[in-house]
Amino acid sequence: MKYKLSYYTIITDPIPNTDICVIYGTKTSKAYNLDKKIIDLLKEEAFDKIPLDIVNNLIIAEIIVPKNLNELSEFCEKAKLDSTAEDGYLHVTVMSSANCQLGCSYCGQVHSKKKLEDDTVDLIEKRLTHLFSKKTFSEFRISWFGGEPLMALNKMRVVNNFAKKIAASNNAIYRSHIVTNGLSLKSNVYEELANDFNCTSMEITLDGVKEFHDTRRDTKTKEDTFDLIFNNILAITSLKDYPINGCFIKIRCNVDDTNKDGVIPLIELLAENNLQNKVVFYTAPVYSWGNDAHLTNNKEEYAVNEIDYLLKLHEVGFEIQSIPQTRDIVCSAVTPNYELIDPNGKIFNCTEIPLVPMYGKEYEIGDLKNSFSEIKEYDDRPYTKWYDEIQDKDNGYWCTTCKILPLCGGRCPKSWKDGVPPCPSMKLNIEDRLMLANFLIQEDNNTLETV
Repeated sequence: MKYKLSYYTIITDPIPNTDICVIYGTKTSKAYNLDKKIIDLLKEEAFDKIPLDIVNNLIIAEIIVPKNLNELSEFCEKAKLDSTAEDGYLHVTVMSSANCQLGCSYCGQVHSKKKLEDDTVDLIEKRLTHLFSKKTFSEFRISWFGGEPLMALNKMRVVNNFAKKIAASNNAIYRSHIVTNGLSLKSNVYEELANDFNCTSMEITLDGVKEFHDTRRDTKTKEDTFDLIFNNILAITSLKDYPINGCFIKIRCNVDDTNKDGVIPLIELLAENNLQNKVVFYTAPVYSWGNDAHLTNNKEEYAVNEIDYLLKLHEVGFEIQSIPQTRDIVCSAVTPNYELIDPNGKIFNCTEIPLVPMYGKEYEIGDLKNSFSEIKEYDDRPYTKWYDEIQDKDNGYWCTTCKILPLCGGRCPKSWKDGVPPCPSMKLNIEDRLMLANFLIQEDNNTLETV
């Protein structure tokens, strides 16, 4: 069989003061240190001149692939199969409230005092019962979302109670997850969510230290929020049994030009409070919601700064993952067993659509108040033809020719449809990430080793 160097391969410049390069296959997230002479032979596809053990390792890593393989088609067809596979997993996002105390400058949602009403809650129960009557699920997860979901905690309790019963009666494991601004996440609420809601993680946003966070994530009445949120985190992580049932706090820091200098001080503050082994921390660039409710963000600058953030996290004792893992299922929207139910009972397959007025009725896949049993067929839902669309170069998606496609899957079909390329920072800093990984594990540069 004839072979070629995979298109989905990243090769770094030589490591400083050596002739060693890092070669990385994005299809498998496998990385190796190789002498530049071997790299040159790989580029020439002179595989017969390369030691057999190296060739075999690179074939296993899909860095060397069959000559006639259409790699884009292979990836997309596998992704289609994986995303539509009946794997026994049901995922439902419940937006308990359309309200939020915060008035974040970059948020694209339009908030109101709307919460789940009793009749909508009843319809959610009927919907879940119907879903379990049509298919067999071994795992059922609810993501609590908003607005701010904890502003309707009483409604969450009702949904949680019947969701647990439905799962139990169908022999399905039940878990949940919540995205919250953290204002109402007191220790007792954390304990309730971890114990009664089977919550496995809670995500809270801190946009830098106080001086940065409070200018971006203040309340609608212009009150500061950092101290309250941070003290809630400290109280929760100080609980004797934290993390209760393995429920960790995740801290997200949204970054743009106005708060980029507040990220490293925040990392240092977390470390000063000994949170390195108690919370998960990550950064994300501010993005467009499709209605211009966003701040500008220089992707190139963020990609450079992100490496500094990773270095700082490592320096103060956080565990980091500098090499991204493969991802063929781009998001829940392309899977058949995912639904989002908003406070009005409307059903969507994307979290970025509800409460954003510019997105019309065509994005709805159902409405509980019309029918709890009927929604759009999978093929008629938004974004479900994503893997076919990126195979057609005439559609103009950069994913068609991007070497990191296996790492992000295209990132966000909605953003591409909106004309806002959502390419992740790793597209711009993947070589630096590989160098960082190589540095951190202090590889032996003279042998073929996984980085």
